[in-house]
Amino acid sequence: MTGNILWEMLFPKRCPMCDGTIDPRYGKICLSCKKDVTYTKGALCMICGKPLLDESNELCPYCKEHAHAFIQARGAFVYKGSVRDSMYRFKYANRRKYARVYAECFYEINRRWLMHIEPDVIVPIPLYRKRQRQRGYNQAAVFAKALEKISGIPVREDILFRVKETVPQKKLDNAQRKKNLKDAFCLSDNVPFYRKVLLADDILTTGATFDEAAELFCTMGSEVYAACVCVGDIQNT
Repeated sequence: MTGNILWEMLFPKRCPMCDGTIDPRYGKICLSCKKDVTYTKGALCMICGKPLLDESNELCPYCKEHAHAFIQARGAFVYKGSVRDSMYRFKYANRRKYARVYAECFYEINRRWLMHIEPDVIVPIPLYRKRQRQRGYNQAAVFAKALEKISGIPVREDILFRVKETVPQKKLDNAQRKKNLKDAFCLSDNVPFYRKVLLADDILTTGATFDEAAELFCTMGSEVYAACVCVGDIQNT
């Protein structure tokens, strides 16, 4: 019995959507969950990257009404169905290993986009230090590092910090989200100039978190883009 076979018997691959064991020969996601996963393909909002309900439009209803500090955002999945359960375990149940599959799917879908924008650096959205101590890790940084391994784009965790303890965005409306995040981030001293910055996070709903962080880099003259594991369902934004 080879070492690889023994390792797979002891530590079988798991589907990131249902957490069940999976035969990697048949893909990254089990056949059952594949039917329930919506990828960010087809007609997308030109700014936030959400799949459009009306393919004749270039922007989703939210982006038509709200300006963003970032230029474009792209994700891998739509935040619904089994993806919601997957993201919960990724954030709160220490399923950091899911990040590899998330990053692989993101890269497969958005490789041309990344090659087109040519970001100089990936900067994960930070957690407040108290929350990171409680959780033990920052899920955005875990995703960013997995994407770094695939794309070769370097990650910097030491230049953007969250200096304000905020409440979870999912509990707030649009106006409250902006107020909640106001002055939540700061840049470290002597941040090098990056022509193009790629922010990374787990979920994009309205883009408010990305906007608040992006504004800091925009004041330095950087172009800012955003990468996330999943985008919100346009029908529920």
